[in-house]
Amino acid sequence: MLCPSCLVEVDQFDADIPHKRHPGYRCPVCKEPVPERFVEDYRNYPPIVFFLLGLPGHGKSHYLSRLFAEFDSIGEE
Repeated sequence: MLCPSCLVEVDQFDADIPHKRHPGYRCPVCKEPVPERFVEDYRNYPPIVFFLLGLPGHGKSHYLSRLFAEFDSIGEE
């Protein structure tokens, strides 16, 4: 699996239980938290790595927020 933080390929993520109601995972390499949904859905929805380049204030974050909102709305109709 590919860590979303350090982009290193790992065999599995370490179980991390910061709160008993919300168990999570951590990358064994960079020790950053990894969302539970990312780990559980990894086989069905592998990540796609890409880069956005642009000057500050040119809309990169806005583009990504709209892109993810569009992905969330696909299939709701």
